[in-house]
Amino acid sequence: MIKSYFSILVLAILIVVAPSISKAQQAVGKPAAQVDENAPKSVKKRQKQLNKEKARKEKEQKKKEEELRKRHMKIQTKETRKRMKNTKRKSDKVNDNKRDNWLIRIFSK
Repeated sequence: MIKSYFSILVLAILIVVAPSISKAQQAVGKPAAQVDENAPKSVKKRQKQLNKEKARKEKEQKKKEEELRKRHMKIQTKETRKRMKNTKRKSDKVNDNKRDNWLIRIFSK
């Protein structure tokens, strides 16, 4: 009887302690974008250059996307642009979990 209680107690302790042991064994590495302070200057300089290049590419990509968006809007008729604007507003409200005005809700049904 005591032996079964003891085995249940040991099993319960192992179930509780096992997840914390497995987390403790995971290695914590530094992100690839950061450079060690003790690294040579050439490595730091190269990393800085790569970061600048990446930022420049991201900026160019955003600029291209904005130009395409403007062109897309320019092609549309005025009525279509209005519909697109209203649809965007409604979708933003839905995504922000905001309800319509109570008066609008009553008379829209």
